[in-house]
Amino acid sequence: MDIPAYAAFLPPRLLAALAEVAEPTPIPGLVSAPGLQRDFPTLESGEVLGLVVEVYRTVRSQLRDVLEQRRVDRAFLDARTLALAPRNLGLSIEDPAWA
Repeated sequence: MDIPAYAAFLPPRLLAALAEVAEPTPIPGLVSAPGLQRDFPTLESGEVLGLVVEVYRTVRSQLRDVLEQRRVDRAFLDARTLALAPRNLGLSIEDPAWA
């Protein structure tokens, strides 16, 4: 997986289970969830999947950066929420003392 943020929220056991049932696609190295190509032949055609892979390859560096910044931002927000929760206990969100 070439974007670390994906590995942070997709547990290895889930990825392994999905890999066990995945079906091949016309795109080398790309697999699909069972039945998707059969049930949605227009959306899961080789041409469409190829386009999706091409777009992903074009933007993956920027996507990696965005997801990494999201991880940093989320850690900051989680820390601030935990720090301010005791101050806000019993207050309404409309209270001027709400932090």
